[in-house]
Amino acid sequence: MATNGNDSITGASGNDNNNCLDGDDTIIGNSGDDTLDGDAGDDSLVGNSGTKDIKGGTSNDTIDGGSDNDKLEGEDRDDVIFGGYGDDEIKGGDGNDTIDGGGGSDKIEGGNGADLIDGGDGDDTITGQGNDMIEGGAGHDKISVGSDSATVYGDEGHDTITGGSGNDRLFGGDDDDSIKGGSGDDTIIGGDGDDYIETGSGNDVVEAGAGDDTIKAGSGNETFVYRDGHGSDVINGFGSNDVIAFDMAEISSYQDMLDRMSGGDNTLITFDNGETLQLSGFERDDVNASNFSFSAGPVFFLAGTLMLTERGGVAIEDLRPDDILWTKDHGWQALRLVVRETMVFKTRDDKAKPILIPAGALGENQPQTDLILSPQHRVLQVIEETGEEVLVPAIKLIGHKGIRRMRGKKRAEYLNVVMERHSVIQAAGCWVESLLVTSRSLSRQTKAARRMLDHAIGMEPARRIERKGVRPRRLKSA
Repeated sequence: MATNGNDSITGASGNDNNNCLDGDDTIIGNSGDDTLDGDAGDDSLVGNSGTKDIKGGTSNDTIDGGSDNDKLEGEDRDDVIFGGYGDDEIKGGDGNDTIDGGGGSDKIEGGNGADLIDGGDGDDTITGQGNDMIEGGAGHDKISVGSDSATVYGDEGHDTITGGSGNDRLFGGDDDDSIKGGSGDDTIIGGDGDDYIETGSGNDVVEAGAGDDTIKAGSGNETFVYRDGHGSDVINGFGSNDVIAFDMAEISSYQDMLDRMSGGDNTLITFDNGETLQLSGFERDDVNASNFSFSAGPVFFLAGTLMLTERGGVAIEDLRPDDILWTKDHGWQALRLVVRETMVFKTRDDKAKPILIPAGALGENQPQTDLILSPQHRVLQVIEETGEEVLVPAIKLIGHKGIRRMRGKKRAEYLNVVMERHSVIQAAGCWVESLLVTSRSLSRQTKAARRMLDHAIGMEPARRIERKGVRPRRLKSA
């Protein structure tokens, strides 16, 4: 019998109906098809076996459906809901809820509030309304979001993801996904697999990813990112105000792109590995330089680089989450994450191979020891004539005082740091940039790292990297 106090109730083996009153109650349903209602108070409601109908009530409740096909509803406030095994129907209600569907093919509605939803295993149907972060998990999931700005990771399976009217971030993950962007300014990352992507009516950024993808451009001004190994893609509806952003070593200039372009009514760009990018319905004669931008590869340090921290010079791979690094513009700043990526180089002339900047090549103790960077990692330099500070990609420094590409490298462990804000930091005595958080860097992280970046830091991925640096005519000498 429930009271107005803090009750602990365990149901019998039959079909029970247990309603709480006031107080922080614990109800365990046991076996049978039970109905549990938390009412007021911060309650813990556990279904166990049997089909359950559980409502959390008006406070911050914890609900565990158990092993069967349950109907779970958080109602008001910030609830934590575990579906468990079985095909569950879960409604978060109002508040910032945390929902884990568990096993089974679940139907999940986040409701109002900024919810954290993980569909778990099974073919789930997930609907978000607020500023949600949704992970489909394993299975072929259907995920849609509402009017606020949401982040969606389809993860494994052939997922169907539909954006709403907010500025959403939609990540397909593995396998062949279908992603529709909605009316906001969305960022869409297809991931692995042969994906189908529609951009919607906003000004979107699209990276289809690996696999042979088909993209339908909407009415906005779109940016399509294409990188090494992205497969043979087709873009339908490419417009005169749209941009293809090449981020690959093979194509680093407009002329590089023109050399690989052919076609009449359908413009075709053919890459060295035989993969193609087709602009269906966009005539070759309509192409101009404003439709393209160029960079070339990731921004990383090589393992062993000494970073200036409060505890002195520390190799980048030995940095700890609580380390404090020195930045040029913001003083001492907290480290948030070390990002790692191992790259294997296919040929001796692979343009993604690291750049060696020998000690002293950029001035006295600039750097203090040999500094090895990925080609597009930018180093702070000064134009001697004007005194202007510019960020210069390492690849643009080749030929100056022994700076060269390390052609003998067969593989490299690249690392970089994520700060509270994008910063210029000190490495081996030189000022270089930290990692700029983008949708692509987020998509490569574990779930725990994503959640840390999205919730603990609240960082938004940058839609474009500022191309401030130009190669100075003359570097300061020692």
